[in-house]
Amino acid sequence: MNLFPHEELADVDDPHLNYCLWPYTPQPFSHEQLRSISLLNKSFALSSVENVFHDLTASISHAIGKFKTVWGVKWNGREFEWELYFYDYARRDRQVSVTSLFHAIQDVLPLGSGISIDESLPYFMFSFNLSPSWSPRAQIEVVNLYLGNPGSYVSSGLSYKITRKGREFANLYSFFNPEKHREEIIGKLESSAFGDPTSHLAKLHWLQLSECDTICIANKESCDTIYYSGINVRQLLYFFNALDYPADLIEYLSLRRDLYHHLLFDVGMDFITDRSGVRLLKSGFYGVF
Repeated sequence: MNLFPHEELADVDDPHLNYCLWPYTPQPFSHEQLRSISLLNKSFALSSVENVFHDLTASISHAIGKFKTVWGVKWNGREFEWELYFYDYARRDRQVSVTSLFHAIQDVLPLGSGISIDESLPYFMFSFNLSPSWSPRAQIEVVNLYLGNPGSYVSSGLSYKITRKGREFANLYSFFNPEKHREEIIGKLESSAFGDPTSHLAKLHWLQLSECDTICIANKESCDTIYYSGINVRQLLYFFNALDYPADLIEYLSLRRDLYHHLLFDVGMDFITDRSGVRLLKSGFYGVF
């Protein structure tokens, strides 16, 4: 098989992990399959940032190991943005921390000098965003910390933005089983401060994606978000087409869909509602490198 410059061939021993770094059983595997980072790299190439961003992802993998970083490619209808997520469920006994990661990659990606991280907090994940204008050694000015939410009968969590100004609550998110928690999913969608989604649920709870492992709903600062975790490549193509992703990305995935057949993906949509219906603000898809 001839690989494109941005593609990485998968190995039969690769772990298969979702956007929470939870393992899943892959679809049938053949010897010629691609890693999900190939899709991330394709988004870099379409944004003409492949060289500097490849160096960054290589530095991160060298610092903490392969298959330890979750990537999110965000599409706002005009351009791509990216978010990188780092998990360590040992919490206070973590080895992958904000401090340790940015110390390891400080020559490429320094943390903003005014940001103070309290490593005694029991966070299990952190993330940061990258725009197409990012350049090496540009400081990260916002770090997102994620903590648990004890007491909920479904898996849920809280996130906070950490900036030089301090801490600010960002979102509450909850995970649901699509089959067991259908009523709870609808109830959560209806419990929104951003419009009235009750008459537009069909546009939010997509049946085409509901055949998945989990549905997550987040209540954020200025919108709500629904995530579908564990969708196949056919469903991912449907998602790209429905949300008008760049034609070059859709054409690429259509051409290579059999090489991604073994993987499951995760997607999400930020939305608000009004009398005219659902307004989608941003969407994204996720993988691991």
